[in-house]
Amino acid sequence: MDWYEIKAKKDNAEILIYEQIGHDPWSGEGVGAKKFVEDLNALKVGTITLRINSPGGNVFDGNAIYNALKAHKAKKHVKIDGLAASIASIIAMAGDTIEMPENAMLMIHKASGLAMGNAEDMLSMASALEKIDEGLIGIYHARGNLDRKKIARMMGDETWITAQEAVEFGLADTITEQVNIQNCFTGEILGRFKNVPDKFKPTAQATVKQPQKEEKQMDITLEFLNKEHPDLVAQIEGAAASDALDQGNSEGFEQGAKAERERIKSVEDQLIPGHEALIETLKFDGSTTGEQAAVKVLQSEKTMRADLAQKLKDEAPDPVPHAPTPEGNDPKDPKAIWDQDAALRAEFLNDFNKYSAFTKAEAAGQIRIVSRQ
Repeated sequence: MDWYEIKAKKDNAEILIYEQIGHDPWSGEGVGAKKFVEDLNALKVGTITLRINSPGGNVFDGNAIYNALKAHKAKKHVKIDGLAASIASIIAMAGDTIEMPENAMLMIHKASGLAMGNAEDMLSMASALEKIDEGLIGIYHARGNLDRKKIARMMGDETWITAQEAVEFGLADTITEQVNIQNCFTGEILGRFKNVPDKFKPTAQATVKQPQKEEKQMDITLEFLNKEHPDLVAQIEGAAASDALDQGNSEGFEQGAKAERERIKSVEDQLIPGHEALIETLKFDGSTTGEQAAVKVLQSEKTMRADLAQKLKDEAPDPVPHAPTPEGNDPKDPKAIWDQDAALRAEFLNDFNKYSAFTKAEAAGQIRIVSRQ
């Protein structure tokens, strides 16, 4: 089922965002931001009513949707029917007016991501996430009446905001009577949050009922494959025909199709955020295995992080110089600290250049040490 739906009539359009935000290429559920923006820009209406009941999803898709809504010339009226969590709460901020029923909620939190590698890799990921958070803080700050530091604290705490609080904070304009909307979010979806209110947990009694939409299960049929992936079908048919001739097996095509679906699924399982385009290419090249995809993704991730680390190093200013002591053993001098601290040398694998780059970045305020054992 698509996670959004658009209904247009005369000079008005209604958009429903009632699922996770983003696209699942295997199941076919959802539509990426590119398709959403294309559909949105095709609307030549004066008013858009945007209804939201979503746990959030892909931050980059969400930001693209928010920007497209803000740029659209129509007057935007947002209705948070049940939940606008995570990046869905950012999309809600695109409204010229925002209303929430008494039992609806907003949720804001910091961006999250996955990182693998050494200390520099982790620092690069932390820097990227902090930049994303700054962008989100700016959007809430521009819409509401909270200062940036308070918003940052609320995001760090994963704050669930009631309709009354949203109006007080300037993140909503109007409170309406509570409505009954069925909670459709699974434990897997909400399991990534830490402070989920009981009414939004799958085991809780339903408090919200969504508009009825016809749900269709995605069937990977020969007709679908012929239409969407003709090159893949040709490869499968060729392999199946050869197998049938060699073994006299009339079920060769079905076995080939099953094997290809399993191969594609194993490639998809190797996805790391930021490498979606690579995974899409590997899925349909007809040969890459899951193990091979994992190696290629990790190589791409290593290259990306190396580029980020180099950029961080290049942009970091030199530390503020200070005169050394007569003995040349100034305790504030990075080289002196390095020479005297065996634990520090072990932490940076005896690579003084790496430690020097770290101190430059720290002095420039580009990184922040949360704790060090």
